[in-house]
Amino acid sequence: MKPFIRFTLIAASLLAIFNAHAEQEPAAADTPAPRRVQPLDHGPRAQSTPWVNAQIRQREARETEAARKAARSEAHTEAHAAAAAATSSAAVN
Repeated sequence: MKPFIRFTLIAASLLAIFNAHAEQEPAAADTPAPRRVQPLDHGPRAQSTPWVNAQIRQREARETEAARKAARSEAHTEAHAAAAAATSSAAVN
């Protein structure tokens, strides 16, 4: 019975350590979103075709890149405004 209890205690402590480490690890911000599965139909009344799917992927890529550029531009503008405010307050003092 003692070996079983010892094994259980070791397993529980390892599980606790693993969970604590997983909670401390930050999520990667630049991890791309999983690709969306698109329907594929080659029939006579196709709702979607490979060409349509390619157009959708290209549009989504453009929108994602535009959002990324806007976020970078906004961060740059905020940093520039903060630097200008710091410079002007230093000049006043």
